[in-house]
Amino acid sequence: MTQSPHHPNLPTFWTPVNVSAAAFVASNATVMGRVSIASGASIWYGAVVRGDVEQIEIGAYTNIQDGAIVHGDPGQPTILESYVTVGHRAVIHSA
Repeated sequence: MTQSPHHPNLPTFWTPVNVSAAAFVASNATVMGRVSIASGASIWYGAVVRGDVEQIEIGAYTNIQDGAIVHGDPGQPTILESYVTVGHRAVIHSA
């Protein structure tokens, strides 16, 4: 069990997110669960990347723009390769 980065006094049961030190995650973006974010990728303001149900991989230099949602179904991982752009408020479901 790990500690929540948002609420240090509360435990979390989610798998820790794997974010490259060279990636950008906006201060109000939500990234949780089995998520891997590669170098140069960016998760912008209000975006949600939910790896609670299935694994999500975000490739190098991919950007998830403001308000976009990325999530998946059991047994169907979401894999966004390198140099992908997910537009503002788009929904990606098990891609």
